[in-house]
Amino acid sequence: MIKITLSITDLEGCNGELTAYIYNDYCSSELNSEPCDYDGGDCCLDHANCDYCDGDGCLCHETGLPHCQDDGQTDGVVGKC
Repeated sequence: MIKITLSITDLEGCNGELTAYIYNDYCSSELNSEPCDYDGGDCCLDHANCDYCDGDGCLCHETGLPHCQDDGQTDGVVGKC
């Protein structure tokens, strides 16, 4: 897998303190938005780790579906497991 690093200036409108957590393979509700590059696609990974997301914040922007692994921490939201 190739990781791409964006500078904070590339992510205007995204919470600057949290940009270090983009492209870290964890789906995060706070970063799963267009200004934050949809958490770098972390919420679209097969069996995404959703320890840091809840509800609709866990949905993949490409499919509109959750891809979270069933770890008991996603309020029952489970996707492509």
